[in-house]
Amino acid sequence: MGLRFALLALLARAPMHGYAAHRALEENFGDVVDLNYGRVYQVLRSLEEDGLAIGEERREGRRPARRVYAASSRGREAVDAWLRAGDARGEPLSEEFFLRLIVGRERGLDSRAWVEAERARLAGLLRLAGDAPAGDSRAASGIADLVASWRRLRARADLAVLDECLGMLRGAAPGDARSPSSTASRPASGG
Repeated sequence: MGLRFALLALLARAPMHGYAAHRALEENFGDVVDLNYGRVYQVLRSLEEDGLAIGEERREGRRPARRVYAASSRGREAVDAWLRAGDARGEPLSEEFFLRLIVGRERGLDSRAWVEAERARLAGLLRLAGDAPAGDSRAASGIADLVASWRRLRARADLAVLDECLGMLRGAAPGDARSPSSTASRPASGG
């Protein structure tokens, strides 16, 4: 889902054909996601089918016509809603969190507030996981205890990453001061 909105944010910045979209994704998000051309074209078609992007055939000089995509007004609203939404799935950090962080920072949003909110959420999950009673070790050879341990370790690792992120953001530019909720005054219309 995050790749979809990251690509849509790029299309809101400037119209582009599939190859250029792949290149822009690599340049902006290549450290976060593993991309291939097929996936990029699939997402572009999906965005167009959903009315979030508009595609049109364009010819440049003697080159064959290419399909060029741009974010529709619904697409721009969907990106704004995605940025406001946060990570409501209750899972540990995901690629989507980092994609949202990159897009939000590019738009001048308060990245520190997002990271602090995510850190508080994960700290709460860790407290719950630490207080949870141990599972029946006879059932499934103690798998329930193993899963609980895995969740605690993952939450601790994610908290360490968020602490590093906060340290990095302390030196963020003064323009990084708006809150995520101030980016869009209109609700997203589907999508």
